[in-house]
Amino acid sequence: MNTENYFPVSVTPEIIIETVARYHGLKPDELKERTRKRVITEARHVAMSFICRIGVTETDTGEMLGGFDHSSVNTSKRKVSNLYDVDRQFREKMDAIEKELRHEAD
Repeated sequence: MNTENYFPVSVTPEIIIETVARYHGLKPDELKERTRKRVITEARHVAMSFICRIGVTETDTGEMLGGFDHSSVNTSKRKVSNLYDVDRQFREKMDAIEKELRHEAD
């Protein structure tokens, strides 16, 4: 996974949150809930990773997604990166979301 920002400028945090939520069968507000339900936490980790890739700070990203601090966002990014490297299904999911984000921006 290339963690550099290579999304079009029109990709916003709101678009990322909506796209990730929709992909996981969730509502955007559910990503902001402070819960440990696996489907929600995984989706939130993915959203945090993508939002940081467009240049939003970890602190601001955490605030957007339920008031998490920068270290929680950093941990989420690390988890996403590790899963991307070792889990083929997760990698395919991330690639599909990224493709959808690029399409949303067109």
